Amino acid sequence: MEFIEANERDAASLREAISANAENDVWHLAHRIKGACRAIGAAPLGATCERIELAGKASDLATARQSIADFDRE
Repeated sequence: MEFIEANERDAASLREAISANAENDVWHLAHRIKGACRAIGAAPLGATCERIELAGKASDLATARQSIADFDRE
């Protein structure tokens, strides 16, 4: 339950960061969610988070925006 609540808060913050073009926040939040997902065995969601994280680090928010659909699906 704690994972779900924390992940929902982080996911909302990630969406806000993408909308605000806040690259540092995008990669930081995606990195945080990725670690939590991998810790509980949610590998597909972790992989999507890694893609968003790398996009944020590369200032490629177009890819981050495109990847959020995969994030939501996972």
